[in-house]
Amino acid sequence: MKKRLAIIAGKGRMPLDVAHAAAESGFGPLVMPINGQANSDFIGFETVPIRLGAIGTTRTFLKERGIDQLVLAGKVEWPAM
Repeated sequence: MKKRLAIIAGKGRMPLDVAHAAAESGFGPLVMPINGQANSDFIGFETVPIRLGAIGTTRTFLKERGIDQLVLAGKVEWPAM
């Protein structure tokens, strides 16, 4: 069974670099681009967009898919109130 890694993706190229490195290391990456934040093209990777305020609700989603490793990569800017 292939190891799984979820990548919560913010701005910049780092999330895409992490996804490629994970795939090259034998992981099946799931990229979770944050709406309005992530600006890389994740073509070729499984993606599930998420809202910035919903990051905490992803735990059940990840467990259901057998993902037990998670990384946040890229810049995240919190909106002004």
